[in-house]
Amino acid sequence: AAGNGTRLVLSVEPGVGQCMHILRDTLPASNFIEIPGLKINESSQLLLDWLARDRGKTLSKAHRRAVIRAYTHNSNPFFLRVLFHVVKSWASFEVSPREHTLPVNTVHYLNNKFDEVEKVFGSTVIAHTMAYIVAARRNLTEKELLDLLSLDNKIMQDLVSRIERAVAAGLEDGIPSQLAAARGRAGGRRAVAGPGDGGGA
Repeated sequence: AAGNGTRLVLSVEPGVGQCMHILRDTLPASNFIEIPGLKINESSQLLLDWLARDRGKTLSKAHRRAVIRAYTHNSNPFFLRVLFHVVKSWASFEVSPREHTLPVNTVHYLNNKFDEVEKVFGSTVIAHTMAYIVAARRNLTEKELLDLLSLDNKIMQDLVSRIERAVAAGLEDGIPSQLAAARGRAGGRRAVAGPGDGGGA
C-alpha cells in the first residue's frame, strides 16, 4: 500500500466510461482540477516541442494541417498527447499525411491498440489477461500473471490451436518448394549421369 506521503495523479477524460463518475463519488471535489482545451496555436507549439525532444523530429506543413484538423474536433489536452504518439511514427518524406490513421478520440486510439495486439496474440489471450489484471486487488507481478495464464485452460487451448495452424501453414508453404528443389536436384543428377549410366530408369 502507498504511504501517507504518496500522491497519485490521474488523467481522466469526462464522458468516457465510468471512471470520472466513480472518482467523484469517492474523492472530495477539492481533489479535482479541470484542464480546459488548448488553443490551436498553443497545441501546435506544444506538439512541435514534444516532437523536437523525441529525436529531433518535426512535421511538414501538410502533416501539421492534418493534426490541427483532428485536434480542432477534440481539443482535450490528453488527446493531443495521443496524437503525438501517432504522428511521431510518420516519415518526413511522406508527401500525403496518413489522416486515416488519426484517431477521433482517446477511446478510438486505445481500441486500435488493442486490435493490433489481438492480431498478434489472439482475442482470448488479451481478454483473459486484462480480466486477471483488473480482478487483482493489489496488481500482479509478471510471474504471477504468467502463472495464472498457464493454468487457464481456454488460453492453453487457444495457444495450441494457433500453433497447430501456424505449423500447418508453414508445412503447406514449405513442402511444395522443398519438393520442387528435390526434383530439380534429382533431374540435374540424371542429366549429368546420362542415359545408360545408372542415372535412372
